[in-house]
Amino acid sequence: MTLNNRKAPPKTRPVGQRRSLSSVSNALAVVDYLADVGEAGVSDISRQIDVTVGTAHRLVTTLVAAGYAEQNRDNRRYRLSVRLATIGRKVRLTLNASEIAHRCLIELVGRVHETGNLAVLSDGEVLYVDKALSDQPFAIDARVGSRLPTYCIALGKVLVASLDDDEFAGQIERVRSSGKSGVVPTPPKVEDFIAEIERAKTDGYALDLGGYLPDVCCVAAPVRGADGTVVAAMSVSVPRSRFRGKRGYLIKETQTVAAALSEEFREVGIPEHARELIPAGLIR
Repeated sequence: MTLNNRKAPPKTRPVGQRRSLSSVSNALAVVDYLADVGEAGVSDISRQIDVTVGTAHRLVTTLVAAGYAEQNRDNRRYRLSVRLATIGRKVRLTLNASEIAHRCLIELVGRVHETGNLAVLSDGEVLYVDKALSDQPFAIDARVGSRLPTYCIALGKVLVASLDDDEFAGQIERVRSSGKSGVVPTPPKVEDFIAEIERAKTDGYALDLGGYLPDVCCVAAPVRGADGTVVAAMSVSVPRSRFRGKRGYLIKETQTVAAALSEEFREVGIPEHARELIPAGLIR
């Protein structure tokens, strides 16, 4: 018996199908390029997407004919039309900030294998609005809808670090009055709380080393909304026994995913306010 070791030729799409797919890809590349630069001539477009000038001209005139681009009569350069802006607004209405955030929480948990949390500042307290559980045998589970003081958890420190002077003064007064009332957990000294907030501003993250539950440590990082202001905080909660060896990695991954979520929010233009991340049943 003779074995034939020759490989079968790779399967290829029909020429017409390949040309069609290439044309769509190139047209989308033109849209992306014009969105970045504002206006461009045919020669610029051809160099950017690596096609001939003739192909670039056919692509951009096709976009003009379809209403997705237009030519500036003053300089003969091409730009995107308002039709694409209209489509963008329609797409934005279908987007849900909570769903986008939850997907990022799942990604964070997949990276660090610890419980992920998302929280906002509501009535001066930390409100847990979402979570994704760890796949570890012993995982921390914070109930969505729970409210905690800002001073005892990393999420709260990150959120307070974003406040203006008047709002921050209100948080200081909460710490001061809580210290006099003997609440549990015991709030820190005011000067210590201020120092932690300043550290969170400088570092871009905050830590909780058993401030709420003695055997639980947390890392939190800010999440920014459409206009770049902080609308939420993302964290991972870790048993103290697992935290020691993973501290640096947890900080890095939490900041990375929170920054990626912030960038996605900026690109899609949502949310404009923290309340957009609060489930309907938790809104007061």
